[in-house]
Amino acid sequence: MKLVVIGNCQARPLANYIEKLAPSVKITATPIVHLLKDSDEATYRDALNEADVIVTQVISDAYPCKFIRTSEIKRLYSDKTHTIVNLYFSGFTPDLIYVRHPDVTTLRGPLGDYHNKTILDGWLLGISQEQVVSWLSDPFYNKQEYGKEDQKSLEELKARDALVDIKIADFIESTRRESRTFFTFNHPASVLLIEYAERICQRIVGARGNDEDINTNVEPLNQLIPIVPPGIQCVELGRSESKGTRVLSINGPNVELGEPAFYTNEELVSQYYAIYEQNAEFLRSKYDA
Repeated sequence: MKLVVIGNCQARPLANYIEKLAPSVKITATPIVHLLKDSDEATYRDALNEADVIVTQVISDAYPCKFIRTSEIKRLYSDKTHTIVNLYFSGFTPDLIYVRHPDVTTLRGPLGDYHNKTILDGWLLGISQEQVVSWLSDPFYNKQEYGKEDQKSLEELKARDALVDIKIADFIESTRRESRTFFTFNHPASVLLIEYAERICQRIVGARGNDEDINTNVEPLNQLIPIVPPGIQCVELGRSESKGTRVLSINGPNVELGEPAFYTNEELVSQYYAIYEQNAEFLRSKYDA
């Protein structure tokens, strides 16, 4: 069986797991949506035409690359297309945000493209680094600030899940207080990716497959692992440092990043404050502080 898997950064690990679970399946292409342009259509058209099955995340009609929109895929291949949800859930990292910057698209830092809202708010308000570190480890503070994010994000996931052929929201809901299924809101852990791959196999070949060839200790999307804030419903025990990326230099919005690094909350706050000081005018204008 020839299979094409369409999606974001989750598509390749899902495809890899599906091939291991079901040896009769051969992945012939994994178009990564955010890297595609209309001119890439010729690269993937033969694989789409020849595929026995297409599994695709739901791609909006507003997406700039027209040929990969789900409505277009279904128009041409409705009899062999199965939709899946983009795995996105902020319950484990309700304090993560992006900071968009016109010169560099996204302002970067020790957690790559992500920022911690508690740290940014503290800097904007002129709060000491020591106090912000205290907030990060305070269950009451985090519950007050982010306690509703788990249920809100879960309801949004369920709404998207209801529109696809292969469901997964129930698994995330049932496990979120027992184990961590997301490193960041859009980077799922292997336990979730494998479960979804098994459900995809059930749909397309009639069985969940054999996971003996899967090394569950390998995490394809764990480049960044922020600490789960204490006091929220989603849990992870035993992590005292965030896995991030070393900051090599800061030149205004141009932040050069290097190899993986681990940060205590004190180090994380200090590093972000240094970046924010070099971008103070832009940040105060952006957030009207």
